[in-house]
Amino acid sequence: MEKIGIGQLGYGGIGKIHTYCYRQLPLLYPGKLPEIVLEGVRTSSPETAARAARAGGFRRGFSDLGELLQQEEEVDVVDCCLPNFLHKEALIRAFEAGKHVYCEKPLSVNSEDTMDDAAWLEVRMREGGIGTIEVSRFATGALDDLNIEIYGEKAAMMFRLMDANWLYWYDAAQPGGSMGGERGWTRLETVQHYPGATLPPPRSIVGWTRTHAENQYAFLEAVSRGETAHPGSLDGLRCQLIMDAAYRSTETGSWVEVPPE
Repeated sequence: MEKIGIGQLGYGGIGKIHTYCYRQLPLLYPGKLPEIVLEGVRTSSPETAARAARAGGFRRGFSDLGELLQQEEEVDVVDCCLPNFLHKEALIRAFEAGKHVYCEKPLSVNSEDTMDDAAWLEVRMREGGIGTIEVSRFATGALDDLNIEIYGEKAAMMFRLMDANWLYWYDAAQPGGSMGGERGWTRLETVQHYPGATLPPPRSIVGWTRTHAENQYAFLEAVSRGETAHPGSLDGLRCQLIMDAAYRSTETGSWVEVPPE
C-alpha cells in the first residue's frame, strides 16, 4: 500500500484537530506509514468546503457526501468529524461504500437520537464486580475531566485525564510496617512513551492533540497492514448497547442485561 487517501467529514473544532494530526504523523513516525494524502473534506456547502480544503491542505472540497464516497481510487479512509446526531447515516453510507471508517465517538447518539446532560449508572459485571459511572456536562469546576478508578481485593488503580502524565497504582501485596512500610500508592509515569515515535522525546508531557495523533496513527497502521484496528466499530457498538440499556433501565426501573456479544 503506497498511500492512504483520507476523506474527512466535517471541519469544525475536532475536524481541524484531526487534520492537524494527519499532517503531523509523518514527522512523529517517519517512514512508518504509507503516504498520507488528504484527498477531500466534506462540509455543508460548496463555499465552506472550498475554504476548508484551502485551510486544511485537502485536494478537494465536497458538499455532497455521495460525491466524496464515489472517489473509489482516491479515498481509502473516511474520517467522521460531524456533529453526533449526523454520525449514524454518514457511517452507514461509508461502510456500504467499502471504506475504512475512523469515527469520533459516538457511533450514533442512542436509539431515540437524544442525549442527556447528566447520568448516574450502577453496573454489575458477569464476573461479580460492581461499579458506578457518573457523567455530567455541567459539573461546576469540571473541564475535560475523566477519572477512572478500579478497586480490587489485592490491588487498585486510578487514572485522571487532567493528570494524564501519571497512572496511580496500589499493590496490597507490598509489605506494610509501623510507618507504612512499602505499602502505598505508586505513581507510574505515562508520558510520551509511544513505541516507534521519534518525537516529542519520551520525557515530554502528554498533550491533547498528541493523544489524537496516536489514535489516528494506530488506525492507519492497521489499515496499511490489512488488520482490524482496536478499538473498532464493534467496541463502539458495545458502548451504544450499554447506553441504550441505561435508558431502558431508567424507563422500567429495573436491571437491563447487555448481551455478551
